[in-house]
Amino acid sequence: MTTRLDRLVALLDSGATPVVRATAARQIGGIQRQHPEELFRLLSRVYEYIGSKSWDTRIAAAQAIEAIAKEVPEWDPNSDDIKPAADKTEDEEDDIEYLNFGQFNVDSVIRHGRLLLGSAGREYEDDGLEGLNPAQRVAAQRAQMRKRLGIGAEFLGDDLLADEDIAVKSPLANAAAAKRKPEPASEPKAEEAQIDMSKLSARERNRLKRKARLEGSKKKKVDVGTASSAGPSSSSTPASAAGPVVGSAVSVTEQSGDNAAIVVEATRASNREAVFAISAGRWAFSGLAAMLSVDLFDASWEVRHGAGMALREVLKHHGFGAGRAAGFSAEENSRRNQLFLEDLCVRLCCVFALDRFGDFVSDHVVAPVRETCAQALGAASQWAAQALVQSTQAALLQLIARGETGPWEVRHAGLSAMRYVVAVRRDLAPLLAGGALDAALGALRAADDDVRAVAAETLLPLADTLVTCQPHRLLDVVGAAWDALSGSIDDLAAAASAVLALLARLFTHEEVRSAVSAASITDARFSQSVLVPQLYSFLRHALLGVRRAALQTLLAMAKMTGGVCNAILLRLVFQNILLETDNEVRALSRDLWTKLLPDAAQAGLGVDILGSMFAVACTPIGSSLARSLLLDPLPHGVTRHNVDAPMLSQDLGLIPRDMVLRCRVEAAAALGQL
Repeated sequence: MTTRLDRLVALLDSGATPVVRATAARQIGGIQRQHPEELFRLLSRVYEYIGSKSWDTRIAAAQAIEAIAKEVPEWDPNSDDIKPAADKTEDEEDDIEYLNFGQFNVDSVIRHGRLLLGSAGREYEDDGLEGLNPAQRVAAQRAQMRKRLGIGAEFLGDDLLADEDIAVKSPLANAAAAKRKPEPASEPKAEEAQIDMSKLSARERNRLKRKARLEGSKKKKVDVGTASSAGPSSSSTPASAAGPVVGSAVSVTEQSGDNAAIVVEATRASNREAVFAISAGRWAFSGLAAMLSVDLFDASWEVRHGAGMALREVLKHHGFGAGRAAGFSAEENSRRNQLFLEDLCVRLCCVFALDRFGDFVSDHVVAPVRETCAQALGAASQWAAQALVQSTQAALLQLIARGETGPWEVRHAGLSAMRYVVAVRRDLAPLLAGGALDAALGALRAADDDVRAVAAETLLPLADTLVTCQPHRLLDVVGAAWDALSGSIDDLAAAASAVLALLARLFTHEEVRSAVSAASITDARFSQSVLVPQLYSFLRHALLGVRRAALQTLLAMAKMTGGVCNAILLRLVFQNILLETDNEVRALSRDLWTKLLPDAAQAGLGVDILGSMFAVACTPIGSSLARSLLLDPLPHGVTRHNVDAPMLSQDLGLIPRDMVLRCRVEAAAALGQL
């Protein structure tokens, strides 16, 4: 019978809605809280869905990893609660050769590394088997197998690859084979040749140690499944017939009901569960982190995406204990922790250099692998020492510089990672600001719109730091942002929202407003009469986020000496109140209207302009608004999607009547304030 864990794990993939999947993920974390000894079993079960082809399944699996990690106590072998080990036992982690940034070279990685695309492309290959009879199909499969193995026909005899190894057996044949009594596995020969460990690399030695540990666990486990109802799970089934088996275990599952019954089942741990298991005195997530660090370079983007999310969740909660072990001093464990984190940061930087997978949704590029790996790097930098954070930034600056003359994806990945590092390590902002500012300013002037967008997002968490640590470069940032905005009028411009959000954040500081006002005396580029008109076309942009950011920028600039009020801006803000269907944007429009009113008398609103504003506000509901009474904010010759078309035509099938009435009432109230 299926256990509660089986049902919850299945819901990660088959849940009808994201809410159901998230609930299942939280309940899996509850199992970890109630049964801490089941950690490795839970990790092995959830890991199966980390690389799923379904986006929702991967998200749910990552949520389950997070829920499990929250219930695991923080690992600190040097705390008073942890009993120190008497002797340090030899373990495979002790001889791992960690990567470090001294070995990292962007050009070498790009030149010699395999590019990470959407997949290896095998699913698109034509196998040429359609229309063939069984004999021809087997012959074609043999030829394909030789080709993929890279072995010529002269070296591949019939004894090595038989037709039975390739031909698909019928269900009846498989059932008959399953009924045959398997022969007991032969004992290993005592005279088997010993392997010279000195000639193997550290990773090969680790693999042999892990294999030996698994073989030992097979012999030490005690059989508990003696009932005939156990079926294939019975411990009497030989390993050669049941597949790779680590050993038997007992599963205790609480059942719902008043009688508080429990079900005890004989189960078998998988090889993967044993891989996740660790020896006593080690970080509990060592096995999972090792598997995920390999999955980061999988040919399938779904596997890489899932690995990045899982690493992010583990490091977010348990980055402090990574690499630490019992039996070492606090200083040595700190060193081991930094070595582990540096190794992981180097691997993530290699992913940034090699990943090319991306898609475009609406106004911006979607790079799920690079984005989640950047988040994982930010989570790792949370626990990194100052020297490691600076080394990480130096590697990211290499990626950004390489992307200026190479693939734009490399530059995009470096800037994305820089954004999360500077956002997480705000305590090191004065040290990181200089390098991040140089890289972001160069990217703001790039030709690629997505690069400009991520550059603005990188500077956003540094806006407050720039005011205090880099005041002499404020005008450079403001000028570069306005220059980037001038090329983002198009509907699909990804940088518009990010650049406007950056400008809004900058102009909230009195130092920035004073610097721009002082510079406008000698430099016409910073004059309010030049800057403000550049925002007109974004007030009725097709994207909601752009309209919101444009209003926030104008609200911040309204605090400048001399203000920003003029007749054109007043008309456009009034049209925002009249035509906008989003409540938040309409509320921002009302706030801006209120700030502009004190200077409205000097704005030069003529009788004809006021008459057109009253006329359009008094149009009967259901009748089309006269376009001649409205001001078009777009420059001459520029066309784009008209987001106000349903409201202008008063199509009550698309716009609810209540919404139209609300807009009219608020527009009338604005005219009353005027």
